[in-house]
Amino acid sequence: DQGVEVARIRRLEDQFAQAALQREQGGLAEGEERLRGLRQIESTFGALGGPGIASSYASFASAFDALAARAEDPALRRSAVVSASDLASSIRTTYERLEVQARAEDKAISVTVQRTNALATGLARLNRQIHEDEAGGNIAASLRDQRTVVVEELSDLTGGRAYSSPDGRVSFELPAGVTLVAGD
Repeated sequence: DQGVEVARIRRLEDQFAQAALQREQGGLAEGEERLRGLRQIESTFGALGGPGIASSYASFASAFDALAARAEDPALRRSAVVSASDLASSIRTTYERLEVQARAEDKAISVTVQRTNALATGLARLNRQIHEDEAGGNIAASLRDQRTVVVEELSDLTGGRAYSSPDGRVSFELPAGVTLVAGD
């Protein structure tokens, strides 16, 4: 009866490469989120040459320039009033779209905060479980893998990064320097 006997499973990781990867993942996630928000705002305001506040303002300015030259002309007066009304309508419509976008962003932020809190709780729990398992002489490789997945998702959501302590626990810090998870 010949075979292989596994005496131990050991997980190897380059902590410097892992930290660099987490930092870059967080930065990428932050940049992607910023780009998404700016694209939404851009779509709300529209292209500069197309319909929207910019073109309404250009028409408004042109109409009032013409009126300034010939204030007594009733057609130019009507045109100025119509362009002012169009500009006000364009501003109102844009404001309403921005309000809708703000409510959607508030909801998305709430969902992200809830998910971040759940992940932070999970990270602390995994730290505790890993510490307890390994204090008893076991290797908690699958728990460490789970923790890596949690840290990656936290980095993606927040742009933060993880730090390992000498005792094997992982802390997580948000980009502003606020510690979200300190050990367990």
